[in-house]
Amino acid sequence: MRLAEQYRREIQEGRGHDPARPSRPENRDSLQQLLIPVLIVCLADQDDDVQAAAASALARTGHLGLLDLLTALLNPDARVAKGAQLAITQVGDYFPPDAAGALDCGNLMPALTKSLTHQDRAMRAAGFRLFAQLRCGAASEGAVAALKAGLSDPDAQIRRHAAAALARLEH
Repeated sequence: MRLAEQYRREIQEGRGHDPARPSRPENRDSLQQLLIPVLIVCLADQDDDVQAAAASALARTGHLGLLDLLTALLNPDARVAKGAQLAITQVGDYFPPDAAGALDCGNLMPALTKSLTHQDRAMRAAGFRLFAQLRCGAASEGAVAALKAGLSDPDAQIRRHAAAALARLEH
């Protein structure tokens, strides 16, 4: 299915934003929240440049698009998952210092914890890196076993991120 057709269907089903009925966002965060679903769809684009641009734009949404990115990371469409992985590797650069307070960590944890055990090394690495950047406190307790398992991962990068994430839990 072509992306335009998929997007049109999502709008008709009430799951997408209809540009024919524009809303006026009151601030930058509102505008970004309107664009996130469109950018997620663009992660599946056949053009690598479009996919990379969408990933970069999603990364710049920081904490606003995080749940959508985690969901996309676990998408069965390999292009969407790979685009989400690319965005997640960049997202930490755009996190404001107070972002952890704005995160709903309880909603993030199931998808984030699942990413820690993904069969693809790059997807696991993205999940561990993101986990190491977040400060979710008590909401992270359910992921401790997966984080500890990351300490024995064959990939050194994953082991480093797992150690960093566990260290943040202790503070």
